[in-house]
Amino acid sequence: MTYLVDDLVAAGLVERQQNPADRRARRVVATPAGRRRLAELAGRVHDAEDSLLGALSPEERRTFRTLMRRVACDLRDVDAGTDPCVVADAEAAGS
Repeated sequence: MTYLVDDLVAAGLVERQQNPADRRARRVVATPAGRRRLAELAGRVHDAEDSLLGALSPEERRTFRTLMRRVACDLRDVDAGTDPCVVADAEAAGS
């Protein structure tokens, strides 16, 4: 994980900041450039979803996302470091 954060810092997308709650710890915070890049990529994902799911009604899209979330939650034990349910819940909250 450290190498990934180092690469993101080098790219100017995040920075390490002192954690105000614990002076011994650091937080990884998106820079303005990182937030812009994230917004750009989120827009591209949205466009790809619209293209892929274009034949579905809004209700069918919701059903599809619900079913895909169930599938992702069943896969949570595949990679112990990543819980797809957390990712799916965060994505659903943003939808």
